[in-house]
Amino acid sequence: MNIGEQIAKYRKEKHLTQERLGEAVGVTNRTVSKWEAGVSSPGVDLIPPIACALGITLEQLFGIEKTSENTDYMQKIKEIISSSIEESLPAIIEDALDDALSELLPKYLYAHNNKDEHSLLVIGRDKTTVVRFYGEGRVTCMSRISNPPMFAVSIPAQGGDKLLMGYTTQESAAEALQSIFKAYTAKMEKIEL
Repeated sequence: MNIGEQIAKYRKEKHLTQERLGEAVGVTNRTVSKWEAGVSSPGVDLIPPIACALGITLEQLFGIEKTSENTDYMQKIKEIISSSIEESLPAIIEDALDDALSELLPKYLYAHNNKDEHSLLVIGRDKTTVVRFYGEGRVTCMSRISNPPMFAVSIPAQGGDKLLMGYTTQESAAEALQSIFKAYTAKMEKIEL
């Protein structure tokens, strides 16, 4: 009998609903249902609270009959816990990495470590777009569908690329980027396009 079947067995014996057990251990009734169906297993950190909520011992939860040799049932507990960790660890690590990347990457992707590094203040053609230029940029086609297509100068900035728009040809956008780069190389403080 797996741990989900044990949970279902003791939950029914104690006349607890899945919702009530879920509330007691801090999960949803759907999560309890998944455990009981064998779709997933509870995390190691939830094993003691589940046993406590069901009013049973860990041995009962794992379906271990006490024997004279404690090492046998301790080994079985270790195997079950190890199995649970092996099943859930990849998903936990993947979620943690996704969370860390989604929070940290935008902050540091375009951050510049050297505070003394020269930057150029670029004021766009429309006079409403202002961005710091640190030596990187590219020409971007905004729409190949429109006639004529529109182009922009894309400059990496904290929080995402800033677009200096309003160029009707790729060449005019490239000339603007070249002017920006020349001003940056000459260590100018600002440029207005």
